[in-house]
Parts: sequence; C-alpha cells; structure tokens
Amino acid sequence: MAFSNTLEQLEASDVFLPDLFFIDHIPDAIPGGLMPIAMPTLTLAGEPITPLLPLNHILLEYFTPEELSRRIRFQLSGAESVQVTLDLPLSGLQGKPVNYRLSKTYELNKENAQDGVPILEVWPHLCSADWKEYYVFYYDAGLGKDTFQIELGGKETHTFEDSFGGIYRMWRLEQYPTVIRCQDEANQPIGIILLKQPDEVMLNRSWKVGVDFGDAWTNIYIQRKQWVEEPFSLSNLLFKVTEGQLETRFPALFEYFIPEEFLPIERPLPLQNVLSTRGGSRQGTRPILDGRIYIPNLVRFDPKAEWIETNIRVGGNAAGTALFLKHLVLHISAIAASQSVKQIQWSLSYPSDISSAAKHRYLKLWQTITQELQPQTGITYLCPKTTDSPFFRPANLAFAQYFADVEKNNLIYTTCIQMEQESSNLSVWENNRLVHQCTLALGDRHLLSNFLELNPKFIEQRFNRNLNEWQGLEDGAFHAKLSHLLRWESEQWLKEDRPTLHQEEDMQGLTRLMAIGFGGLYYYVGILLRVLNEEGKYGRESITPVYFGGNNHCLLNWLDPTGTFTRHSEVNDFLSRMLACGSGFEDTGAPTRLSKKPKDEVAYGLVLDPINLQGLNMINQDSVIMGENCELNGIPLSWNQRLETGEDVASFRIPTFSHLAKFLYDFHDALEAMEIEGIRPIKDFKRSSELSDNREIWEGTRRELEQLLQSQNLLGGSARIRIEPPFILGLKALLNHLGRKWAE
Repeated sequence: MAFSNTLEQLEASDVFLPDLFFIDHIPDAIPGGLMPIAMPTLTLAGEPITPLLPLNHILLEYFTPEELSRRIRFQLSGAESVQVTLDLPLSGLQGKPVNYRLSKTYELNKENAQDGVPILEVWPHLCSADWKEYYVFYYDAGLGKDTFQIELGGKETHTFEDSFGGIYRMWRLEQYPTVIRCQDEANQPIGIILLKQPDEVMLNRSWKVGVDFGDAWTNIYIQRKQWVEEPFSLSNLLFKVTEGQLETRFPALFEYFIPEEFLPIERPLPLQNVLSTRGGSRQGTRPILDGRIYIPNLVRFDPKAEWIETNIRVGGNAAGTALFLKHLVLHISAIAASQSVKQIQWSLSYPSDISSAAKHRYLKLWQTITQELQPQTGITYLCPKTTDSPFFRPANLAFAQYFADVEKNNLIYTTCIQMEQESSNLSVWENNRLVHQCTLALGDRHLLSNFLELNPKFIEQRFNRNLNEWQGLEDGAFHAKLSHLLRWESEQWLKEDRPTLHQEEDMQGLTRLMAIGFGGLYYYVGILLRVLNEEGKYGRESITPVYFGGNNHCLLNWLDPTGTFTRHSEVNDFLSRMLACGSGFEDTGAPTRLSKKPKDEVAYGLVLDPINLQGLNMINQDSVIMGENCELNGIPLSWNQRLETGEDVASFRIPTFSHLAKFLYDFHDALEAMEIEGIRPIKDFKRSSELSDNREIWEGTRRELEQLLQSQNLLGGSARIRIEPPFILGLKALLNHLGRKWAE
C-alpha cells in the first residue's frame, strides 16, 4: 500500500491496536476529539462508554485528523462487541486510486475500561502559519492507573507532582497537536485521540496595545485603527479535550495553567499583579511552564504560599516580574493573532518617580521579552526603542490625556491625581500645558491598608471574614489579599454596609484617619500650587479642580457616610478647603471629579492619539518640592525650596513639623468651621499649631518618622535613592502613629 511517494507494507495488525480501550460510564468524555461520522451509541452492561480510537498514530503522517475521522466506522457487531473499519486509498494500480478496507472486531472487555479521564487542555486554540508556541496541559486527576497517560513529543516537556496528588505534565510545541497518543502505566499504546483543528487565520491587521503595568494592577487597552479604542478582551483560548470533573478541572487550571475564566467574570481587567510558580522549576524563566499570571478567586487565595509572588512591579522582584510580563505578552499576542493581528505597537507606561537607570532597565526588559517571543508568535512587535519614545510615557501623563481627550475636560487649570496601591501620580496643568508632575509614595496602602493591617479585627467584624486567614500575612502578602477582597466586595459593602456603620466607633476612627491622609495629600497639592506660582510656572493665584481616578479611586467613597462620593459631598468641600489652606489662596469650592472609567485611565490614555494637551514629551519627573523644612547633608532647606538629588546623601533629617502641625490645626479648624458631620476630630486634640500643645501626637510621630527613615534607607548615592517630600514623609509618620492608637 503506497502513501505519498513511499511504499509501505501495512497489515491490519499494523494499523489496529490489539485491544479497544474506553472510558467507562461517560458518553462524551472527549469533547475535543474527532469521532467517526455516524458514531453509534456504545454501551457496556447498559452503561455508556467513550472509546479511544484503536489505531496506530503513524496514520497521522499521511492523513489530517479530519480526513482520518471520515475514514473510520464503528459498527455494533453484538451485544458486547464492535467492528472498527478503516477505508484507505490505495494508489499505484493502473494509475487509479481504489479503496482498501481494513477491519477488526473488538470485544468490549471490562478489563480495558478507564474509570475516568484526565484533565487535558490545549492553549492557544489557534492556527496560523506563523504561530509556533503551543502548550498542552495534562493532569491525571489523581486517578493513577485508572486513567490513561499521554505522549506528544514536542519541544519541551515538564513533569511534576504536587500536593493535590497525581501527575502533572506540560508540553511546549511548535505546531498545534493533531493527535494525542494514549498509553497505559507501562507506556504501551492503548489508543489515540484525534484533535479538532482550529480554523487557520491570516495575520494582516495592526493593533496599538497600551499596557499600564502599575504597582499592584495591570490594565490593557487596544486601538484597532485610528480613533477606535477599546478595553482588551481577556479571552482564554483554552481548548478542552477531555470532560474532566468540574471540581477537579477548575482548580487545576487556575493553579497550574490557564484559568477557564478570568475573574471577576464581569470585569477581569485590571489583572492583579500576582505570579504563581506552582509546579515550575526553581529559577525557571519559561512562561507558563515555570510561572504564570495567577487569577485568584475570592476563596482560594493564599498569598503567603511559597509559590505565590506578589512583589510584581517596576523595581520589584526582577525574576518574577520578567515571568509575569512574558506570560502577559504571550497571552495578549495569542488573542491578537486569533483576531488576525500581524503587527503590535506596544505603548507602555512607567511610574514617573523611578530613576533614570530603573527606567532604562524596565524598557530593556520589554525589548528583551518581545525580541524573544516575536519568532514564536509570528507577530511583528514594535517596542519603544528609547525612553523618550512617545510610546513610553509616565503614567500620570497618560492619565491626564484620558481626561482631556476622552472625558473632554479642559485642563485650563487642573490637578490630576491617579491613586495606586503604593503611590499617587500627580500632574498640574495650566492652559492644557503640563506645569509640574511628580509621584508621591502615598497611596491606598498608607490611607487604608496599613490601618487594617494594624487592626485586622475590623476586617473580621465588618467584612465577616475568618481572622485566621489573615494571620501570618506580612507586608506585601497582606496588602495583596486585602486588595483582592476589596475588589470583590467593596462596591457592595459601600452601598449596603457603610451607611449603617457611620456611628460605630471603629468606623469613625478609620474615617478620621483616611480624612487626615486625604486632607494631607490635598494640603500638599496646595503647597505645590503656591510654590509653582511663586516660581512663575503657574500663573494663577487660585486653587484648581482635581480630576481623581486610578485603581484605588474608590477610597473617596469610604469618606462619605453614604458610601458614595459626589461633587456635592461635604467631603468634596472639605478637600477644597485643604487645597486652599495649603496654598494660601482663596477657597473657591474647587470640585474633585471622579473618573467615569476608573482603573482604565492610563491604559486608555496610552492608545490615544494626542489632541488637546501640550508637554506630553516631558518624560522626567520634576524635582521635589519639599513642603516642610528639612536638612540635607547638614544644610537647612526651606519648605518652599526644591529638593535636588544631584549629590550623594550623607545625612537627612526633618528637625521640626511646623507645616505638618499647621496642617493638622487647619484640618480641625475646617471640621468645626464647615460643620463637617462625617469626620470626627481627634479626641483631646488642642486646636493649636504649637507642637508643645499636642506633645503626645508629635512625639509619637517623631518615633514613626525615625522608623520610616531607617526602613527606607535614604542615605547613599544620588542615582540609587529617591528622596520623598519631607511633608509627605511626616504625614505618613503621623498616620502610622494615629493608626496604632486607633488599633489599640
């Protein structure tokens, strides 16, 4: 019998396997497999079964899976027997092909029954002539010898066992698999599974992809064509080969591979910056095999597990960050290729406060990842080549561009604040021109998370959580778990529970702490406006409206007794007062406006074509405006000076809290003068800006400041350190002290 140009003698015994193996009790156990046309219903002892095709896999060297499936026939030949027929084209007889039929009758032997199926998945379900990166995931579901093992060959194979029990295997292939070779525990063939093949796509489109890789979350937007921007759709492209049990399949995919669903289903983006290395080789650098983006659900997230990495951000764990971004690029590329994309222009954001060296390292990481993956995906990657590229921008500039070009808000005189977990990105605008930009190390962590870490009983009582789940969580692990909880439950909690807790003492204390933090942030913005005006860079002697958003935009809702912050909230008027007090300008009731697309602003801004703003090429952070008197290398510096770091720092201190004390006085004065009902004053606070009148507060703040300065290690070479505004350092020390008092 001749196949192609090669003559091979094949007998029926060469084509058919000796026995027919099958999955017992499951009628459609292999939904991803190609079964023969007009397949009869097979049963044994009255129970449905699903057969493995009893064929030699060598046939796939001559036929596609679809062709082979059309040539197979199963026919019942008795109560417990089946005849399998294979029609093959025979060539070489007078030039005309003829049909050559082989058949074999099998007894349905209970000894050949498989009691269950493994978890078997292929990713991505995509066919393109240029795509060369496929992964197959196998988990025997703990069935051991009661299910079949498989063999694929492939470029790489990774096998491991884990605490779930059972055997896991992953393959990396350069072509979409056509056949799964099933084996018993002695590696003897027991059948094959022909895989349904995806339709081939032609790559001919272009996308611009904006990636906002923040300090805790990652968001993605795309521009399919000019002026058409939209959120990235995070489909999984998984192909389910076997119908494993749901309670086994879902956790196996979530923990070790690509999840069946990205959670929360209604809004999976932004992704939380969490990496899982479970099942990977230590120090491995292969995406998916060694580490993958982890999508935690509300119940199964244990950030203290040794395989979970939460320090995934610019300047965080270098190896973990590289693995996270490799998987991210690969996943985005697969979805893009499935939609015929041939070219991707990457548009990337970065924190504006990172050093020049860190900025170059981050861009170099993206260049390395895209250069490595481009030959495998077949997609042409246009990655920014230099740090001054228009496709490599500080997050706060992309944030402001969103407000100008999407919400159509003029930035005639405006401050934009993007709040993240660890920081707040600020930019000041006048006449649509950038005046000042900076990043403050003051974010959700300092305005909420730190307080709840000190007092986890609040989480237990107000969010009905088991306190044992929060024991032993340190630093990043605690904040990652809290961020995850709030993502799932804060919206409903603010709507239903927050209004009922207004009079509760613990809620009053937490609200006061958060109000001091936000008030201090706005007070510092007021100081910025005053200094910029004195320098001639901001031409108005007036406070600005504030456009507020970011991944942690909802914190303002916590301050309102109704759980919903609006421009009519008393907190809105209070924040305007803090701006005025910090600047010395008139309080004009400047509103704070929340973003209409919270969390999306930076990613959205990255794919926009600029229209309204000037100064988007100002990629470097402005020098720090201090806000509080300090001493640098023994030299006194005034609160309204800029803090340059062109020299090494041998000593740094804040000798007094004069402006911070003035802020706390103005804070309490505003509460009384404005008759603010939702924020209570500090108990026993003396309405005075003299430090001696509130000695306990300022002595406690001094202790916390010394601890902060030691932990942040502000001494050293100018290229390595990033000195914060002394006012903000003092504010964080004050919040730490008051937070400990609240938690007692």
